[in-house]
Amino acid sequence: SIVTLSQSYACWVKNVQVNAVPNYGICVADSVQCEVRGCRVNGSQSGGSNNAGYLIADESGLLFEDNIGNDVCPKC
Repeated sequence: SIVTLSQSYACWVKNVQVNAVPNYGICVADSVQCEVRGCRVNGSQSGGSNNAGYLIADESGLLFEDNIGNDVCPKC
């Protein structure tokens, strides 16, 4: 991932743009009360099941709002 919040509390990612994503552009994992807002992930570098743009795992109280993923869907 280009941007990762892992085991974080009350952190934020705001107005970030990521281009030519090698896997996930923004990852938030094992975190509490974090925010991802107004971000954009553009284009994956390769096909496969891990190019979803955003990875959200094991979260509590996450605010995920006004984000865009462009050409980052998995291409199996």
